[in-house]
Amino acid sequence: MGRRKTTIAERFWRFVDKRGPDECWNWIGSTSGGYGRLVIGTKPITRIGAHRISYLMHYGVLQSALDVLHTCDNPSCVNPRHLKLGTPLENMIDMCKKGRSSAKLTPQDAALVKRMLLDGYSQKVIADKYGIGQSMVSWINRGHSWDWVAPAEAGY
Repeated sequence: MGRRKTTIAERFWRFVDKRGPDECWNWIGSTSGGYGRLVIGTKPITRIGAHRISYLMHYGVLQSALDVLHTCDNPSCVNPRHLKLGTPLENMIDMCKKGRSSAKLTPQDAALVKRMLLDGYSQKVIADKYGIGQSMVSWINRGHSWDWVAPAEAGY
């Protein structure tokens, strides 16, 4: 007789340091950028965020267009009481407000970059002014980065 396959839930709980109901339940398995990851399947291999699996297991609903946000600011936490759904914009705003962004630009800088682009400055000049790569200026220009920030009125 063959071995019984373990369920995703069984595999998930093997890697959770479950504490009190209001404490962080830290993921002790594989991580990427501090966030827990669980491998699902074999070919192709899919890595899913442990916090997303936790949210799905506890609330039964997960929309792919929404992020699962940590109210505790602990990326390894999988306690469902510390998780909520939010848009990527809400996630970015929360991250910036709490000073967790590794971005070189502030939202105010991004607004000024957009103003300079509208006023015809070259991407190279803007990149040099803010100490960022020309490719980042291009991403801002095309709306792939900082798309939620409006151009500044003036003042660069």
